[in-house]
Amino acid sequence: MGRMILRNLLVRKMRTALTILGIAIGIALIVALLSITQGVDSEASRILGGGDRITVESEQMLGRIPYAYVEQIESMPGVSLANPSITVIPTTIDGVDLLEEFSITSFITIMGYEPEKISRSPTLTIPHSIIRGRFLQQGDRYSVVVGKPVADDYGLH
Repeated sequence: MGRMILRNLLVRKMRTALTILGIAIGIALIVALLSITQGVDSEASRILGGGDRITVESEQMLGRIPYAYVEQIESMPGVSLANPSITVIPTTIDGVDLLEEFSITSFITIMGYEPEKISRSPTLTIPHSIIRGRFLQQGDRYSVVVGKPVADDYGLH
């Protein structure tokens, strides 16, 4: 039986070579995908501080979790910081309907954080990535930090 197998492999050299090539490519793809997955996982751990991070949101898309829960969450064992935030994706800015008029280079997301808690958060790097100006401080009113696409679109240089 082994002689017949060996003889068929040697007689049909092209089929044998293509089979070996297919197996080698399959193994190489599996190794590459595992490497990419491990790289993405380690990069995500590095960015997120390597620790456990839990995001709690309301069950409803536009629902709210009462702000009073922040203190209760922070008092739980194992919780180092509860950072409340508000996220809004506007549909109109300066009278321009963003859904119809795509003059803005990227979708704008408005996020609200407590400045004092942002500086204590190991996972949010916003204050360290500001190129010009400063991050918000406790007591700031009617102030914003904008990203480069928004600054470019509105001439905020």
